[in-house]
Amino acid sequence: MDLKLIVVLGSLVAFLWAVYWIVQEEKQAEEQRQKRFKLIMEKNAGRKALLEKYNWDGADEEELLRRVMLYSNLSPEEIGKYFSRQELGRVFLKNIHDFDKETRKQWVEYLNIPEREVERWERK
Repeated sequence: MDLKLIVVLGSLVAFLWAVYWIVQEEKQAEEQRQKRFKLIMEKNAGRKALLEKYNWDGADEEELLRRVMLYSNLSPEEIGKYFSRQELGRVFLKNIHDFDKETRKQWVEYLNIPEREVERWERK
């Protein structure tokens, strides 16, 4: 076999191998994007369903979240699957006076809120 032909075939094989790996990486990346999208959609559907259970008067989302935090039988961890800690913390601190001692303790622990911050919001 001619040496030039061997070099060309070797280069072609290397090129095809590189293209194959690029395509495989793109497929994996697309699968990951689709999984993330599916999780986001499931989270949003669960979030919406949870809020709708407490929407008897057309209240805004913050009020509905407050109701979920106060009246549902779900633990903070379960509610946290659908809402960010930032959202939960904001609603909790704004409405801290509505929470009984036990529920307040659960939310403070889950949200990891410093005692000083809790005391500051309690004085408001």
